Amino acid sequence: MSSQLTSRAVALAGAVFAVASVVSDLIVGKFPDTDTPLAQLSTFYAQHHARVAAGGLVQAWAAIPLAVFAAALYVRSRESGEHPVANMVAMIGAAVAVVGTLGDGTAYWLLGHIGNDHAVGAGALQAWHILGSEGTLVTGGGVAVLLLGVAAAGAVPRWLAWPAVVIGLLQLTPVGFLASLLFLAWAAVTGVVLAVRPGAVGRVRRLDAATA
Repeated sequence: MSSQLTSRAVALAGAVFAVASVVSDLIVGKFPDTDTPLAQLSTFYAQHHARVAAGGLVQAWAAIPLAVFAAALYVRSRESGEHPVANMVAMIGAAVAVVGTLGDGTAYWLLGHIGNDHAVGAGALQAWHILGSEGTLVTGGGVAVLLLGVAAAGAVPRWLAWPAVVIGLLQLTPVGFLASLLFLAWAAVTGVVLAVRPGAVGRVRRLDAATA
């Protein structure tokens, strides 16, 4: 397989990550809030612990294509030789997002396994539930840094860079959950675009335009 074909296949990891994340959400289904009463929480896990564990496992595995997709973006930006600082910032965000995705999936997998374990107290179950729910904040922060860095580094066409900026900023607001869904759509579209048009690049703001 040629290097160009390999590059295109790697870029598609963005779409694979998005699909895996959606599948994980569909498996888990409606998930209780952090302020759900203890009795309802115990009932939920007693009835749905198997699907929570299965969804968590899928989400944990989704960290792999996310890491591959981030690596593809890094290579594209590095080849341009411009904005290395922005590129490194993006990779720091990617590392946090990958670790966060893996951690979120592992937390749900563990919750599924202990949810029907009568040896685990209701208080401990609630503590793990809150920890798993709030772990998404770490992932969202990593995604925000990744998107802003990728847009500044010029690793994607300009029409994808601007949405990356908007989604990245939204990740830092109370509508972060909505932003995470938009990120899945962005990753899928970007992965397909970079696979079909591996030479497409663009920047939110070019240095030569800024100094003209």
